[in-house]
Amino acid sequence: TTKQCNSCCGCNRCCCSLSWTVPVATPAQHSVFVDVSDVADPNQLQDLVKQHSVRLVLGVHAFRSGCLLPPDLAVPFVLVLGGTDVNECCLVPERLRVMTAAVALARHVVAFGPSMCRRFVELWPDYARKCVTIPQSIQPITVQPCRSCLETLNDLCPSLPLTESSKVFVLASGLRPVKDVLFLAPAFSRWHLQNRTCVLVIIGPVVDQAYACAVRAALVTCPGVVLLPPLETSRFHGFLQSAFALVNSSKSEGMSGAILEALMLRVPVLARHIAGNCDLVQHEKNGLLFQTEEDFVEQAQRLISGCKDVDFHRSLLQQQ
Repeated sequence: TTKQCNSCCGCNRCCCSLSWTVPVATPAQHSVFVDVSDVADPNQLQDLVKQHSVRLVLGVHAFRSGCLLPPDLAVPFVLVLGGTDVNECCLVPERLRVMTAAVALARHVVAFGPSMCRRFVELWPDYARKCVTIPQSIQPITVQPCRSCLETLNDLCPSLPLTESSKVFVLASGLRPVKDVLFLAPAFSRWHLQNRTCVLVIIGPVVDQAYACAVRAALVTCPGVVLLPPLETSRFHGFLQSAFALVNSSKSEGMSGAILEALMLRVPVLARHIAGNCDLVQHEKNGLLFQTEEDFVEQAQRLISGCKDVDFHRSLLQQQ
């Protein structure tokens, strides 16, 4: 869950966190959370540092926070890599220049996993010693009694042919190109026409409006694949817990929060074989990895068959 926060959280010292969105958690007693959309330029950030007597600036995402860093920042700066910065933004020369300046200014750089740290070293070998790996974590999830995913889908998508034997695959993601939510849609739709008990639900907020429009248009011709708006956090956790499996089809990832949540809820995971996902999912140990659309269908069918194979299914979930 995220929210945008524009003000000091109650005190005037210690840490300024500069990020695109700020995680909702127990607020630190000595932090100032700043959304980058509310900071006009580096001079305004410098003013905030002085106004709140900030001792440390923590920037999330090398490009988004890097755009606002004054070169003469008077306090230490720690950079937390986001994922799209080292996987996507680095491909644009001007963005790479901004990120390189941020890396040069940083006292330390935090990567969520070993693959992200390796990517950092590839991009900035001269700063390799700055990078440390600190995996993400999530708060313990307590799922309140709520409606199952089948009940929710019956309300939101009454045209879907759902029964008690239906297998709901959930792809939880914001709608933006790097998440590639249409990667599996045609193959899954063809599979659905052969096995109507299987449906794919894409659920998440619109991040890129043009891409979201393209997704909606494409799904008109993909029976068995539906798009839902985001659900409130506790409701989503209940939805996910009652689903058959979580799917991740991203082109690149830093460290997927949805996969972490699924693993905590002991929901089977099918993830695209990319570096960030491989930091979390070990094939046939705590999940299944796929490389192509056809490979996904094969692994999904294997997971369905595995439900009848008690040893396979138990071993898959026990490793979570």
